[in-house]
Amino acid sequence: MPEVLIELLDDPAVAPFAVQGLGRIKYAPAKPHLERALDSEDWNVRAQAKKALKRLG
Repeated sequence: MPEVLIELLDDPAVAPFAVQGLGRIKYAPAKPHLERALDSEDWNVRAQAKKALKRLG
């Protein structure tokens, strides 16, 4: 399932939810993807990425 969430990061319609999901399950291999999400044009993706990275530690 985490791999599917990573793939969904490219879909602007669901990217915020995918980022949020990756943070909730604390999927450490997603860290580079979440770091890239910090540069998203979508403020919600950036906000969710920041929260997700905090959860990963």
